[in-house]
Amino acid sequence: MHRCFTDHFIIGTNKHVAITGDEAKHISRVLRLTPGAEVEVCDGSGITYIGVISAITKTEVQVEIREGKKDLSEPETKVLLFAGLSKGAKMELVIQKSVELGVSEIIPVETEFAVAKEGKTERWQRIAFEAAKQCKRPKVPYIHEALRFEDAVEMLTHCDLALCAYEKEQKVSAATILQRLDSGCQTCGVFVGPEGGFSDKEIACLTKKEIPTVSLGKRILRTETAAIVFVTLVMHQLGELG
Repeated sequence: MHRCFTDHFIIGTNKHVAITGDEAKHISRVLRLTPGAEVEVCDGSGITYIGVISAITKTEVQVEIREGKKDLSEPETKVLLFAGLSKGAKMELVIQKSVELGVSEIIPVETEFAVAKEGKTERWQRIAFEAAKQCKRPKVPYIHEALRFEDAVEMLTHCDLALCAYEKEQKVSAATILQRLDSGCQTCGVFVGPEGGFSDKEIACLTKKEIPTVSLGKRILRTETAAIVFVTLVMHQLGELG
């Protein structure tokens, strides 16, 4: 059954909701669905609705909502991925896979050694949207505008648990610190550097803010691999995998 998203908040059942924009075009022109076809509709509230297409026009698809149920595929703990900006294809891979794994928000970060200095937020949000649909998530993770390093660190300090992957860390493993991650933790922020890694100045800033650096293993990982591994470790600890 095709899953689609709407900007209109659905209240109750037996209501009509309009699917517009690219979603409507995809339903009518690509999938060629017709009135009477069943679809899943998500409004970002965490509830997945089952509905039947009642009408299709040039600009919208009308869906009659029949029933709704809370979608349990979203982690109760919000996981925020802070990712140092990297080249286009690598950043896109990080976004796609971390959305599939269950992150709630992705924050691109400008760092001293970042290869890319400008973000492509609109394109990245579209990638997150498509990934959320593909893996049947009821919510589309939010992609922030790229933040300066200092602003990203400040945002990290507001998470219940915050960690930074650092290739020179040899004493503390991510798995050890993640044991603190339990049901009482509402937000977990994980930071992965860009292709050039973190500068000494940036590590000093993290240390000053009491954000621990952790190791992801014995080998130095590419930035896109590190992000996927880090998020996987978090989701495993939360019981979201396996």
